[in-house]
Amino acid sequence: MTTMQRTLTSLSLLLALSGLTVGCGEGGAAGAKLAVHGRVEANLDQDATTVTAHVIAEDGSREPVTMEPTATDGSGRYRIESDTELRAGTHIVIDADDGSEHAAVVLTVDADGEMTAEPMNEETTLEAAIFESLEASSTCEDCSHAAVRATVEAEAAATYESAGSSEATLSDVSATIAARIEAEASVLRDESASAFEAYVDARAEAQQEEAEALDAAASASATAEAHAEYDQAMADARAESSFTAETWAASAHAAAEAARMEASRVSLEASLYAQLVADAEQERAASVHAAMEAELAAAGVTDVDLSATFAALEVAIDDARSDGAAAGDSIASAWAQAAVSLRAEISGSLEGVVKTAFDGWATFSTTLVATLRADAALGGASSVESAVMLGGGLEDISADVTALTSAGMDAATANAFASVLLHAELAASAQ
Repeated sequence: MTTMQRTLTSLSLLLALSGLTVGCGEGGAAGAKLAVHGRVEANLDQDATTVTAHVIAEDGSREPVTMEPTATDGSGRYRIESDTELRAGTHIVIDADDGSEHAAVVLTVDADGEMTAEPMNEETTLEAAIFESLEASSTCEDCSHAAVRATVEAEAAATYESAGSSEATLSDVSATIAARIEAEASVLRDESASAFEAYVDARAEAQQEEAEALDAAASASATAEAHAEYDQAMADARAESSFTAETWAASAHAAAEAARMEASRVSLEASLYAQLVADAEQERAASVHAAMEAELAAAGVTDVDLSATFAALEVAIDDARSDGAAAGDSIASAWAQAAVSLRAEISGSLEGVVKTAFDGWATFSTTLVATLRADAALGGASSVESAVMLGGGLEDISADVTALTSAGMDAATANAFASVLLHAELAASAQ
């Protein structure tokens, strides 16, 4: 699986044990029968693996689902059934254990009958652990399992496993993931709560479809196709939402800034810091690239090509995964180089006095972004609040483009160029 691919499950399901009132939903229909099938991809001894299920209550505690422990077959497949009554919205965690190794996946019950779990692996296991940890300790209202699933990547899960899965490390990883989720959601909700909820629904549907496709995949190519279809579904959900590319970029700025700040605050283990910061920065790069392209297109600019700059940036961000605690600085340097490249690309599209005016004006963004960062540092009481101020504040900056318009550039083009440089400078100045 690649960095930008997500592989977790968000089947929207809910379970309430007889006589208990657990779970996230209220007023769902009762009387359903739990029936889940799936398979274990993790490296467990299939001859000794037992599969069980528990309800995850609102406080993060577990309640066992009444069922007979189920063994996997020789292919790692399992099927669990229970007469426990269901109520839509409750989360359940499916655990596989062979006596020495463990894997897990979370489902959210939303319908009667057969349900398909995403194949259990390192990634689903970390997602389950983070979700349970956040349910027990976090006030992050937007940290649903679907949100965690959309944020955790395979590379981070593998790094977590190799780093040693201590409670302290899990707490630090969970805090960093929560900050990223909350910052992104805050920007989107502030723009439009209804559009955000529509996006969340589309994400849940895409995740369910991916889980079913991954369960059915019998080859590496089929697995890759399932991931690609999920990525396309998420791209379509973004494109079809009422959010502009600028709003998506603002949310990605906030998410990347929050991940950096929170990872530093909790002193996240170096290899995990590199992975989680790189994941957030890849999302920032993709969203900012799209916003820049949209700005230029709206202004009628057709002779500025950003693709080579962002292709190089994405490679540099991935390379920083091996830089440990220095990854943040490495990525900021890559953004700084991208900013230089963008200025050169724009300058190369201009001629005469307009080119001269742009070259003398183009460093304006440094001072404006420095002021924005100073304001966020003073006004933000937490990593998330400061990050949201940075992401949202970029749109509020009014750049003086008089030097360009006086030289003959139209205002729309001048403002589009200003936006490009401000986006790059914000990312390049991240700490």
